Amino acid sequence: MSTKVLHNVRVVDANEDLEYVVLDAGKQDGVRVGMVFHVMDGDEVVATLRAADVRDDLTGSTVEEVVASNRYPRPSDRVILGQN
Repeated sequence: MSTKVLHNVRVVDANEDLEYVVLDAGKQDGVRVGMVFHVMDGDEVVATLRAADVRDDLTGSTVEEVVASNRYPRPSDRVILGQN
């Protein structure tokens, strides 16, 4: 198990039609299937994600909820660890 701390995680790609977002963190960073993340715009939550496909250095995640109206996750958005 990795001892890295999840920080500076960013959205790499987002597909609104598929409701799928790719993150630039993976197994090497301690990400596991089922972990919850929040996509941030400044101090506001844009969306809630759940890790679905965790690779060594990338994670594919499903969009559980879009919180911000008229705003979907975008590449380079900051991502923080949420609560399961």
